Amino acid sequence: ALTEAALNHAPQSDRCFELLNNASVPPQLRDQAGYWRLQSLLNVERYTEATAFAAQHIADFKGAATQGQVSFCVSLIQAAYAGGAGANAEARPLGALGLGGLIKIGQRGTAKKLMAKYEVTLDENAGFYLRWLQGQQQFERAEQTKKDEDYALAAESLTLALRDPTANDDLSSAGQCRTQLAWCLYRQGKYDAAGRDFQLAAERLIAARDDQAVDSAWMGFVAFQAASKSSPRFKDAAIDMLNMIKREFPKHEYAKRADYYIGKMRQSTSPAETLRSLENVSPDSPDYLTARYEITILLYAQWTKAAADEKDAIAQNLFKATDVYLKSGKSESDMSRLVRSANQAANVALNGTTPNTDAAAKYLAEASSHATALPAAHSAVAESHFHAMQLAQKQGDALQERLNAGWLVANAAGSRYELAAIIVMARTMDKKVEASSDSEDVKEAFALYQRLVALLGDSPEAIRASRNAQVANSKLASYAARLGQNNVAAQCMENLLAASDGP
Repeated sequence: ALTEAALNHAPQSDRCFELLNNASVPPQLRDQAGYWRLQSLLNVERYTEATAFAAQHIADFKGAATQGQVSFCVSLIQAAYAGGAGANAEARPLGALGLGGLIKIGQRGTAKKLMAKYEVTLDENAGFYLRWLQGQQQFERAEQTKKDEDYALAAESLTLALRDPTANDDLSSAGQCRTQLAWCLYRQGKYDAAGRDFQLAAERLIAARDDQAVDSAWMGFVAFQAASKSSPRFKDAAIDMLNMIKREFPKHEYAKRADYYIGKMRQSTSPAETLRSLENVSPDSPDYLTARYEITILLYAQWTKAAADEKDAIAQNLFKATDVYLKSGKSESDMSRLVRSANQAANVALNGTTPNTDAAAKYLAEASSHATALPAAHSAVAESHFHAMQLAQKQGDALQERLNAGWLVANAAGSRYELAAIIVMARTMDKKVEASSDSEDVKEAFALYQRLVALLGDSPEAIRASRNAQVANSKLASYAARLGQNNVAAQCMENLLAASDGP
């Protein structure tokens, strides 16, 4: 492959390298394939092609660092900077790619050493990862000096990093970067702004399934709690963060402490007092949008707890407040708040004492228009699909019911919406199998009922306690038998018999 590249036989060289990526090649050798392909381009000074290849290769980096990835990035940095001022100008972009790649795979220490060795300075095109590294270094210095101006400098670099479009492609790194930005604001005593950034960071880290998400969520609570001491309206935001922890991390130690702090936060301020405080925030205040959002949150909480004869009046107030917030939300930077607010109103419209499908459709259209800015894994996106499924059920729209249920089955595993969606899709597949008996349909139905049984339970106690569990286990046995998975079918039947023999 290297010889073909040296002879400028690019197609032949590419075919050789493609062979190295074959599944039959040992993993250690496959890991080095990118490095050697890069060398083939660097050896003949094809820097433009090397830059394009490196950008694509680094974009595919996932998980923990490998030796091949580290070697690949170091090679880029050496090609760009090892020649000093006399290095080929075409090779310079390779350096930023290599440093960014090291930071992406968690090799910040190596990146720092190489930047120091080659005296690398940042320009306006530094990109997300290098700006993030710069902000990290400035934050570390600020932690030593404890000076507001040093925290402000770090915050500026971290903010610039997050504005880079690359930040939208790496939710985990962007979440960590925003967490550090929130810490800068928190150290400066800007608690409300810090709380909002901790919240944004937590949501992105949750979507990326990053273990640091729970710590960012907890710090969001801490920051909003601190902000509430001078402005009581932030108590609801603090409680929202605790509820996020309970919902997303129910087994974590923080979740066990959440109810205590929720109780403490609610003891000192009545909802009416908080509402008055929020209503008094003027439109020219930088906190106006946050206040309007929190009004909808508070009214929704009141609606969920209200007696049946009080719900309609609260619902009307919620609809009015939601309309004001959504109308004012054109300058809202946090799209998830717009989606959550619209979702709340849709839920009230669908599940009030008198369902209002027109209002629900209006709010779900709002939610859908803003949800495009959020990752599919975001809980607010899943919630909007769930309410859209509910609306379709009330309207008798079987197609939209299936489409939204199918989206939830594919994208919302582990959420509180999964069970209802799987039930819809399982019934749909039952009808398809009954009509066609297609083997692929049988396999899909079997997979759905496996998930359904996992959620409902297959123990004799679970089957006796739930008609749905009984039906799901029976259906799973039937589909397993049709597919020749006799062990699964036999176990299901054994569980059903044990349930029928019980007390």
